[in-house]
Amino acid sequence: MYTPLEEAEKELWSRWNNPVLRREVQQFIGELPVVFEEKPRAVLFRNIMTPNFEYLKFLESAKKINLSPLGLEYVTDRFCTRNMDKVSLGRLPIFQKKDKNDRDVIQYNRILDLMGCENRQINEIKTLWGEQLIDFHHRLLPLHSEGIELFDISLWHKFNGNSAKHYYPYYLAFFICHGILFENFITNDEEKAFAQSVVAPAIEKVREHFGLKPLIVLLGDESEQSSKYWICYHSNIKQEVLQCQALLLKDE
Repeated sequence: MYTPLEEAEKELWSRWNNPVLRREVQQFIGELPVVFEEKPRAVLFRNIMTPNFEYLKFLESAKKINLSPLGLEYVTDRFCTRNMDKVSLGRLPIFQKKDKNDRDVIQYNRILDLMGCENRQINEIKTLWGEQLIDFHHRLLPLHSEGIELFDISLWHKFNGNSAKHYYPYYLAFFICHGILFENFITNDEEKAFAQSVVAPAIEKVREHFGLKPLIVLLGDESEQSSKYWICYHSNIKQEVLQCQALLLKDE
């Protein structure tokens, strides 16, 4: 499923410089998002871009291979308290330290009424102090990392079936020659099931069509795929949360 970073970089430029292959990909996809038209990209796909450790690792990896980082967002997806990644957007896991047994010590800071947000579209959700959840996370990005271009892919999803089983082959076709996807598909049992039922068949369909597999680089360390560390934040994020909570108390 995954390709080593240096190998993916070399393969990407070989494919990008093949105009016939690029035309074939565009014909397969149908409508290629404008952000892929001018140059190949390093891509992270999340509901909302937020400066947790996996995001910072992604920027570091993109810089290593000199690719412009692109954050694809799916903001019309539904919030679900059974999804660890979505919950982490509303109950921020802030990394404190390693304990004497080398286990992560994590402090959680709740910024949403989690159960009250169940099944709501993410772009409709507000924090406890009334700020749009998307705006809060986007406000953190320039404070804790270098720049990144953001692109909401929600409309593209809608036009391509709005179902992962339907659109995933076309989505993964972006990474035949238009970019490298940085991802960790298996972090828990729920995502393992998704990888087996959706991701693996989509990769096979794309591979059969083009004779090439999508360029996907593992985001994080192989030994820590299921670790909560990657969705944690640096402790300096806490100051932003405390300031927002102070505003909330002041309003009360």
